[in-house]
This record gives sequence, structure tokens and C-alpha cells, in this order.
Amino acid sequence: GETVQISAGNVKAEAGETFEVEVTLADIPNPGVRGCSFSIEFDKSIITIDDIVAGELTKTGVDSSDPSASMLPIFNVSKENDEGFASVMWSTAIDDSTYWLKGEGVLCTIKGTVASDAKNGAKSSIDIVPVRRNENSESSVANDVIDCGYMKDDVRVSYEVKTTSGSVTVGTDVVAAKLKGDAN
Repeated sequence: GETVQISAGNVKAEAGETFEVEVTLADIPNPGVRGCSFSIEFDKSIITIDDIVAGELTKTGVDSSDPSASMLPIFNVSKENDEGFASVMWSTAIDDSTYWLKGEGVLCTIKGTVASDAKNGAKSSIDIVPVRRNENSESSVANDVIDCGYMKDDVRVSYEVKTTSGSVTVGTDVVAAKLKGDAN
């Protein structure tokens, strides 16, 4: 019954320019999040994702403490610009919850580029959705939940996830010219 909030920011950028959108987590219940994975969907005709970098929330000290980090990164990203999505995963093999995600903050920053031919006013949503895969290796049913939780006594504890989409809008705010009026 506990809910984690995952939200993407809203930014404006000119055609051909770069942008950065922060993805935040909030309302993380105790004992924290040991693993979280989701995908980001976007309009591939308007933007491309150049990189997704780990945010301050992920700086728990686990990178140097988790022996499995040499085999699989704690923060892992897969970009599929041709298909208009990217996947993000943060997870640790460490049972000690002091190394897990806690509180709230920036989980990651999406760094991208607006298409050079994007029209002023065009907008690409940044949607947080479940990872595109089957529920498990033995299933043909598509995954329909965002993974976020931990394991306790070999039982998976999953938090509910509420998402808030963000966006990249092409162009900048245009301030209308003020017309001087008659004094009479």
C-alpha cells in the first residue's frame, strides 16, 4: 500500500540544442528501495537521448561496497533512440538497507538533443512506463508494472508506483511586445 512517486521534469530547448531533464523519486518508504527499473518513452522525431546519468539519490556508497557491481553496474541504462525509449535500472545485491535509495531526490538526469528540424512549439512527452519485456522468461505476457522495492526473507516486496510525465518543448518563451497606448 505504500507508493513511490517517479516524476520527470519539463524543459524548453531550441531546435538543434541540447537539454537536460531530471527524473526524481519521492515518498520512498522505509526501509528504502533496493531495486527500481522503468522505461522512458519519448517522441523520437523531436528528441534523441544522448545519455542518462545517475543522480545524487544514487550516491549511497553502494558502488564501492557491492561486490556484484563489477559484473553488472548498480546504475544501468539502455537507449533505443530508433524506437523512442530508454530503460533505467538501479539495483544492488547488498542486503544492508543503509545502502539503498532513501528519502527523495534526483535519481537520474536525461541528457539529449532536440532534432534540428523540430518545429517551434513541438513537444515530446517524457513518459515513465514499465520496462518493455515479458513478465518473466517463461511467460509471453507483457510486463505492466514498474519494478520498485526490495527482497525480505526471499519474498519480493513491491511498492506501488505513481508516475508524472515530463516534457521537452521546442522553443523558448516569447514575451509579447508591449504596445504603448494613448494617454487620453
